[in-house]
Amino acid sequence: AAAIAPYYNKALNVPDYPPLEGGHLNPQLDPAKIEAEYFSASPSVCVVDNVLSKEALEGIRELLAESTVWYETKMPERFGGYVGAYLNDGLHHRIL
Repeated sequence: AAAIAPYYNKALNVPDYPPLEGGHLNPQLDPAKIEAEYFSASPSVCVVDNVLSKEALEGIRELLAESTVWYETKMPERFGGYVGAYLNDGLHHRIL
């Protein structure tokens, strides 16, 4: 157990990505249309799809796939059997 102590439950790899040139939002997004739909609906609900730009979505997918921040196992009986990652564990990259 002592041999793995320096590596156990640690974010050993959190890749760094440069800031996105065009930003994170999809340039096709129409905020005025979204706002109008939200305020005209009753109840005030609006579904917005394709919010992120293609580059942002690809960067987030790469970051999550390459990062070693997924080490908190959730018990299947209580939480559905998945792994978790949190801000204080290393899941705090600027692309998120």
